[in-house]
Order: sequence, then C-alpha cells, then structure tokens
Amino acid sequence: MPNFLNLSTPPEVTNKIAELNQIVKENPLSVPISVIAKFLDCDDDGIRAYLEKSPYPFGMAWQKRNKANRAFKVPTAKFYLWFTNGIIFREEASV
Repeated sequence: MPNFLNLSTPPEVTNKIAELNQIVKENPLSVPISVIAKFLDCDDDGIRAYLEKSPYPFGMAWQKRNKANRAFKVPTAKFYLWFTNGIIFREEASV
C-alpha cells in the first residue's frame, strides 16, 4: 500500500503557483485578460467567453445598453482564489 504521507508536490505545480504569485505581485488590483490567457495557456477570446457565460466566473463582463463594445474586469484576489480553490484560507482555518 502506498504511503501518501511521503508524497511531495511536483515542481510543475509549485512553479505554476510561483507564477501565479508573481502575477498577483505585478497586478495587485486586477489582472489583464491577456495575462490570464497566457497563464492558463488559452486565448483572450476564450477567457472573455468564460467570463460572459460561466455561472462561476472569476471576473466580471458587461455591455452597456445600445453599445457594441464589451468590458471585462478580473479582480486579482478573486482570480487567485478561483485558481487555488481558496486553499490558502482552508489551511489557515485548520491551524
């Protein structure tokens, strides 16, 4: 039987979290769509579509009445918590 207590976090995961932490440091209030797309390895339009159609988006999407342009805003804290599933708060709560 495997000993799960001896498992370590793969460097690919810790590197991704380090990249996320750098994004937070560089964008403390909101994260540009292009930065999120690069981080998630998808295109900008995919992020915009997710923000418009997902029931649980990590940001906001809106369109003013009688206007063609859409607008998007992704608060940094909300994106961080979405990506990490709020795990940081669960760990702090259990201490």
